[in-house]
Amino acid sequence: MRTFRIGRVPENNDLVLPSSVISSKHAEIVIDDYNRMMFTDFSTNGTYINNQLLRHGSCAVTTNDRIVFPDGTALDWNLVLGSGAAYGAPMGQPANMAPNAGTMAYPNMAAAEASPAMANMGNGGGGVPPAQTGGNARKVDFSQTFGDAFRIGGKNILSVIGAVFLWLLTCWIPYINVGTTIALALLPLKMSEGEVISPLYIFESKYRKWMGEYLLTVVMMVITFSLAALTVIPAIVLMYSWSQTLFYLVGCRMNPTQAIHASNEATYGSKWIMFFVRLVFSLIYGVVMGLIALLGVLLCRSIGGIIVFALIAIVVAACIYSISNAVSASIWMQLRDNVAHE
Repeated sequence: MRTFRIGRVPENNDLVLPSSVISSKHAEIVIDDYNRMMFTDFSTNGTYINNQLLRHGSCAVTTNDRIVFPDGTALDWNLVLGSGAAYGAPMGQPANMAPNAGTMAYPNMAAAEASPAMANMGNGGGGVPPAQTGGNARKVDFSQTFGDAFRIGGKNILSVIGAVFLWLLTCWIPYINVGTTIALALLPLKMSEGEVISPLYIFESKYRKWMGEYLLTVVMMVITFSLAALTVIPAIVLMYSWSQTLFYLVGCRMNPTQAIHASNEATYGSKWIMFFVRLVFSLIYGVVMGLIALLGVLLCRSIGGIIVFALIAIVVAACIYSISNAVSASIWMQLRDNVAHE
C-alpha cells in the first residue's frame, strides 16, 4: 500500500500545485496491494472528479476518471503510477507538455532539488502564491461550518478527551507544559488537517519551538483587547478580525505582525457571519446545558445518580469542547487561503 499526496507546498506532497486555490494538504490517493485506488479530498475548495465536486470526502477512482483541481490542473495518472512524468496536465493540454505559468505541478523530489525560486515558477517567481483578495476572497459559509462542526468534532471526541487528559497529567512539568498548553490552544489547527488526531500531538516539539512568538503574540492581543474592551461593537469586530492570528502564526510560520495582518485580511467580509455562527452554537450549547441541569435535578438524589450525572456531564462537556474547536477548524479551513503564505 502506498499514498500519493497532492498539495500547495513541497513538504509531504508528491505533487505540488503552487496556487492559492490549492490547500497545503489538498488531497491524497491511497493505492492498496491490489492496485485499487481511493481518492480523499481534505481541501477548502474541493476537487472535481468527472465534473462532480468532491470536498472533504472519499471515493474510489480508476485511471479512467478525470480529476481536475481548482486551479484547472488535470491529474496526470502517469505521476501517480510512477512513470516519472514531470508535470500534471492542465485541462485540454497533453500530459507530456509543461503547463503554463499558474498551473505548474511538479513532484516533490524535483521540488526538493530545485531552488526556492523554482518552487514558485508557477507564480511568476513571486515567492508565494497570490492571495485571494477583493471579490475572489472566500467568505465563511454557515451551512458548511455547521456540517464540519459535527463531522470533524464528532470523530475527534475521544482524541480530544485523551489530549485534555494528557495535558492534565503533565501540566505541572516545566517547559513541557508550555508546549502542551500551546498545542491545546491550537487544537483547531490540528483538527483542520482532516484526519482523526492523536492525543499525543500535544507533545510535538513544534509547539515548544514557537513558544516565544506565540507568547509575544498573545500578549500583544491581550493588551489590545483590554483597551478595546472600553467599547462594545469595535471590540467584537476586533476579536473576530484577529481570530485567525495564532493559526497563521504557527500554521503558516508568520511573525506576529504578519499573522495579525493576515487574520484581519482573511476575515474581511466574514466577521458578522462568524459572529452569528458562534451565536447559534452558543444557543445550542445553552439548551443542552439546560437539559443537563434538569437531568441533574432528577438524578442527584442518590450516590448512584450523582455518579451517572457526573459521567453524562463530562461526556457532554467533551462533546461541546470538541465541536466548538471544530467550528474554529472549519472557519480556518475556509479562510486560510484568502492570504498568500507558504
